[in-house]
Amino acid sequence: MHSQEFLGESRDICPNSVGVDVTDDGVVVEYSYLPNGVQRVFVYTSASGIADMATLMPDNSGTSQATAINSSNQVVGSTTAPTGGYPGAFVYDLASDSMRPLLGLGSIAQATAINDSNVVVGIAKKVGGVDSAVIWNDDAIRDLNELISTDSGWVLNSAVGINEHGPIVGMGLHNGSKAAFRLESYSADSDGDGVNDDID
Repeated sequence: MHSQEFLGESRDICPNSVGVDVTDDGVVVEYSYLPNGVQRVFVYTSASGIADMATLMPDNSGTSQATAINSSNQVVGSTTAPTGGYPGAFVYDLASDSMRPLLGLGSIAQATAINDSNVVVGIAKKVGGVDSAVIWNDDAIRDLNELISTDSGWVLNSAVGINEHGPIVGMGLHNGSKAAFRLESYSADSDGDGVNDDID
């Protein structure tokens, strides 16, 4: 029988919370709304209960949202400045309670997933407003559209998942129609032409 655990502490701190990911060790990340209406990231552990990841927005202004956590307790998501503006992607290290931004291709970037090798995928808006699926490897960003053939018929708009072996999944356009994609590996380029070997 599966056991269930109610994250009861979150009801007192942030009644409108959404759990977004959990590690094998039971560390949960979620986002919720403070009494002033600001959206913030929280983390739950069985030992410590609910904790506000206040380093992201220490003055209770601006917004932050978590989307994933890996086995090293690296959390990814997006945040906006206290004055508003465009969201930016981040990686938050629970061990050191520190955040580092991930650079985008233009004004907007959102990190959606991270694997246990700390490779991050997400969405970045290019100058001109076009959404592109992107990858951050060692914090360096690359447009996934650069890894596929220009005559493939695909435009990769968002990457939402990556596993430990490299395959990436997301959404895009195939010959003008919305479709899910699986990029077999972000580094699979056996012939050295700079183009990924396979996309489904």
